[in-house]
Amino acid sequence: MLKKIIFKTLLFLLILSTAFSIWISEPISINPFGSYELPKVESTADSDCSQQMQHSADQLVNQLIDRKAFMSVSVGTFQQKCGMYLATAGFANKKQQLRPDNQTLYRTASIGKPITAVAIMQLVEKGILDLDIPIQHYLPEFPIKQDGEITIRHLLSHTSGVRRYQSTVDAISFQHYDSLVDALVVFKNDPLVFAPGTAYLYTTYGYTILGAIIENVSGQAFEDHMRNHIFVPAGMTNTRLENANHSYENKASLYIKIKHKFIKSPNTDLSVKYPGGGYITTAHDMLLFGKALLDNSLIKKETLDQMADTSIHHKQGTPYGFGWFVYEHERKGKILMHGGSQSGASSEFNLVLDQGIVTVALSNTFGCNAETQRLVFQLADLMEDEATKRTVGKQDS
Repeated sequence: MLKKIIFKTLLFLLILSTAFSIWISEPISINPFGSYELPKVESTADSDCSQQMQHSADQLVNQLIDRKAFMSVSVGTFQQKCGMYLATAGFANKKQQLRPDNQTLYRTASIGKPITAVAIMQLVEKGILDLDIPIQHYLPEFPIKQDGEITIRHLLSHTSGVRRYQSTVDAISFQHYDSLVDALVVFKNDPLVFAPGTAYLYTTYGYTILGAIIENVSGQAFEDHMRNHIFVPAGMTNTRLENANHSYENKASLYIKIKHKFIKSPNTDLSVKYPGGGYITTAHDMLLFGKALLDNSLIKKETLDQMADTSIHHKQGTPYGFGWFVYEHERKGKILMHGGSQSGASSEFNLVLDQGIVTVALSNTFGCNAETQRLVFQLADLMEDEATKRTVGKQDS
């Protein structure tokens, strides 16, 4: 009898482990360890972009695909003189061998923070929000802290003292919240890490608070406000919040990279962090967002300059402004940039202000941030060279 129980238990564990292995590996063939080739780049470019620029950009993407840097990637770069380049490569879904296209939706992860920060600054421009009064004026649901008063300025610049994720597990949620005010329950009663304004601590939860403020002062659901004031004005027709209870026809599946293998990632619920990392979008939409910032059609130039000011903030290395890391390049000038990483996503989004260049990389793979960041900088270099050639050509003619 005991032997039968042991045998059945071992058989059950074997079946369970086999099923789990197949689930995470999503084999393309019956053999879960079979090798496969990832599809190479497919790209489009405006007529203003030279064929050489497009070819060079394609090569950059293909080099990373050959190295299996990510399961799939969608990239783009834009400059007014040279137009727009867009490209996709890899598998949006490994099991079904589905290629991505320019309408495939990817998680933004934390490159959503600049989007939310711009929405906040729109309300500041209108006089609806004040950067420097206690947030309880707009969000009475958030408790007053004994360490000091938190302001919107603190939240935008990660100097509020609100805690970050306490572990990798803490960053993963399967709980759905109907509103951002409801989501505050996760952390609102926790003590601050430091007195507001005295130090820097990157925290996505601080942006959850900003989203709850937007809900309260606008009287709208966060997504409705973002659609009306950011997505529609910028032409971002494919951008929205990811609702774990909905299915999306053209959304990239989620993967985790372990060395050169890709396993299926759990479909986490992002409603606790919508403003700081819960959007889904396309590379094209992100280029339109950057273009709208450069055109000053979402916020004034002076407001964008204010977001890029790091003079009073505490971040060492690459300082943080309002929703942006701010990098001073000796040749390119000021670069506003943000990266992102979460289950099934690695991303990078940059604005080279002086040259008017916007560049983005979106991947459906966790664990390839270095590659997406490098790719964005390399594509910006190509676009800079292209713009320089066109400027010199016009002068010569």
